[in-house]
Amino acid sequence: MTIRQEELHQLSAALLGSREGLDAILARISDGVTVQDRQGRLVYANPAALPMLGVGSLEELASLDQDELLSRFELMDENGDPFPIADLPGRRILLGLEATPQVVRYRVRRTGAEHFSRVAAQPLSGARGEADYVVSTFHDISDMKRSEQTLSFLLEAGNLLSASLDYEDTLQLVARLAVPTLADYCIVDITDEVGEPRRIAVHHRDQEMLGVAEELQRRFPPERDAPYGVHHVLRTGVAEFMAEISDEQLERSAEQPGRGPEYLALLRRLDLQSYLIAPMVGRERIVGALTLVYAESGRHYTESDLPVAELLSRRAASAVENAELYEAAAAGVRTRDSFLAMATHELLTPVTVVRGYAQSLGRLIEQRRSEPPPHGVGVISVEADRLALASQRLDTATIRLQRLVNDLLDISRIQHGRLELTLERVDLTEMLRSLAESVRIQQSEGRYSTDIRLELELPAVRVIGDWDPLRLEQVFLNLVDNALKYSPPDGSVRVWMQLEGDAARIVIEDEGVGIPDDQLEVIFEPLSRGSNVWHSGFPGFGMGLAVCREIVERHGGSIRAESAGPGRGARFTVRLPVAHGTGPG
Repeated sequence: MTIRQEELHQLSAALLGSREGLDAILARISDGVTVQDRQGRLVYANPAALPMLGVGSLEELASLDQDELLSRFELMDENGDPFPIADLPGRRILLGLEATPQVVRYRVRRTGAEHFSRVAAQPLSGARGEADYVVSTFHDISDMKRSEQTLSFLLEAGNLLSASLDYEDTLQLVARLAVPTLADYCIVDITDEVGEPRRIAVHHRDQEMLGVAEELQRRFPPERDAPYGVHHVLRTGVAEFMAEISDEQLERSAEQPGRGPEYLALLRRLDLQSYLIAPMVGRERIVGALTLVYAESGRHYTESDLPVAELLSRRAASAVENAELYEAAAAGVRTRDSFLAMATHELLTPVTVVRGYAQSLGRLIEQRRSEPPPHGVGVISVEADRLALASQRLDTATIRLQRLVNDLLDISRIQHGRLELTLERVDLTEMLRSLAESVRIQQSEGRYSTDIRLELELPAVRVIGDWDPLRLEQVFLNLVDNALKYSPPDGSVRVWMQLEGDAARIVIEDEGVGIPDDQLEVIFEPLSRGSNVWHSGFPGFGMGLAVCREIVERHGGSIRAESAGPGRGARFTVRLPVAHGTGPG
């Protein structure tokens, strides 16, 4: 504020006249006004100036010299750099220098509260034309400057959040940026896979106080079912704030089970004044929460602060989701590339076998053609053993190629919802018996190691159901094939079935490479295999089990995997609903 010339004359007259006249003039002014004499002593302050100066009365002000008064404050310019006391407008006038209005940012050392003020000063000249007094005015512009800082912060935070796909590092930078513009403490929590908050950023200017906050979190984590706080905001998706935190509220909080005096002592050390928690709402879910806390600054949140916090939290949520989408896309590309490389290898292997034996047979026939025919013209003699071996290898390779192609086609049908079943009445006992006989024949022909024992245990009744026989045969053949493929040469594979109420339980278990515990579900996803077999040389590219699960679930059943871990075998259990009317086997 700038005092007009006529007001200066009134002030001068009041100073030279009655105290009541001075009070009457300055009590009407909402800005702080102080008056100094030629020695720099504060001889007057209007009611608005007293709280700005941190005193309760004019008498208390009169008991302090100016240096003692100023020592209560840390003076800064708008950017937070030190502001020399000699540059204050009132000091310059007393030194006979020209004084222009200055924006001063000051922090109350006792409380840490920060304010902005536009300070101006004008002399009151006496009869000799000298400045007998200096009148200083203090116009509080804290709200305006904080609005400017908030807008600047949101712009910078937006740039940070859009500049990187490493959202954890970015949100830590945003938390540091928010202090002290929006908070004394800034906390960011991100939800994990089950919706629980995971703290990724906590910031405060004072490392000691930051340590207190982290100790409180470690020793007394928030209650999940509390009707307030981060968990509540994550459940409801509604922001909450408390304008003023009283000591009585802290005491009531400390009375909760599992807390007590140590909890209350930590809370009081934090000097909490007010807080605001905004949910980080994404496109389809709540990805986290942003907590802003005022403490030693003495500031308090109001309803008007909610839109700013919510805007920041939404931008943060977008940054998290964008990073997740990017990572998912990158993982998809990596999976695709890995699948294409592996599928190419898997498909080329049987093709190479077929081509190799076809070329070998062609060369053998050409060789025999060049030799004199032993049994007459047009007859070529080729050893039966060599033909049988070639035929066996060709058959094995084409069977493998057919399975790979069928799995590819089935995955495509599943993804497009076109995997169809043709149901008919099927005897599951007979199907498993026939499958075991077929596998044993393939063992004798060299497809599987003959040293692996295949054990079959079936109930003495026919197990009847309405199923697609070709699809179910595909499921059990795939499971048995995997068990044999991953078994050691002298191992055993056990297939057994039992009735459990209106369901049949079929179990295929082996003594092979096993499955890591954290991948018992993953292996049923398309293009997924256990990490211990990806690069082990075992054929396959992670589609068979995905197809099996889809077929079983389409029949109203379930399939699950169990394993004691890598190298300790695996068990696959299939449950299928059976029809009434099981009979003797």
